[in-house]
Amino acid sequence: MSSSAKAHQATFSLWLKALLTWFGLVAFAIIMPLLSGLHARLLEPIQPLRQKINFNKAVEHSLSGQAVIVDLRPAETRIQKPVPGSAILLPKKPNSPEWDALAPLLESLKGTPVYVIFPKKGDHPAHFKLMSYQLELWSVDMTP
Repeated sequence: MSSSAKAHQATFSLWLKALLTWFGLVAFAIIMPLLSGLHARLLEPIQPLRQKINFNKAVEHSLSGQAVIVDLRPAETRIQKPVPGSAILLPKKPNSPEWDALAPLLESLKGTPVYVIFPKKGDHPAHFKLMSYQLELWSVDMTP
């Protein structure tokens, strides 16, 4: 056999091995979760809040003492459309010392619906810190 034929056969063999390895890994990725019962899922901070509530309903629940509202909107937006009653305001920086003062309050809210008003654009850095408290978080729909 010539050297070019041997090189072609070696290249073909290498591609065949790579293809078989790829199919083996795909089969392993499909079968192992079924056998082990372990399934991949997104981390909690990455998942959007699935529970949503209308703004008026959120205010009604807050005023009746059934829930708490956390307002993450910028100050100028909060002034233009304030939350009737009151809302908890969180510091923007997750490592701010103000979190130490808020920690007992947030920990006491376990089991209470917490309605979060998000800014229209972007995300509030405190959102991820808030999710670390394992609260029942709801997203407030601000559309009329």
